Amino acid sequence: MSKSGRTLFEVVVTISISLFAVFCLVILISWLLYLPNNSYLGGYLAAQRDLSKGRLIVLSPGLPVSYAFTARENLKKRFGIELRFTGCVVSDGFERFVQGYNSQSEAAIESRFGKATIAQAYKDAKQESELSHPKTESALSQ
Repeated sequence: MSKSGRTLFEVVVTISISLFAVFCLVILISWLLYLPNNSYLGGYLAAQRDLSKGRLIVLSPGLPVSYAFTARENLKKRFGIELRFTGCVVSDGFERFVQGYNSQSEAAIESRFGKATIAQAYKDAKQESELSHPKTESALSQ
């Protein structure tokens, strides 16, 4: 027994618990720093923040099709929905972020404007594109 009345075992246990607590704190801080841009929950929370400010935003990763810009304009004009193209290179973490974000924003859009609002905007833009740029047969196929 030491002078303070604690056994060696009690001192070792106290130090072990303290080190474990510090380790957990470091992991928690690392996770919180990583969370905002690389997780489903981070996307979910970001969408909740935007929705609380009245912003309707849908994230669209990947290379947009040719008529996607028309769909974006139509969504903005008709519904006030902002369609953001996020680029072609998408990490796994960002993909999870987009899924979390869109799960909330698309649910809000669906409840406000009905199902398939975004899909219909793409369909309409595609038809508009086909009408304004009809396909012509090439001379080689004649």
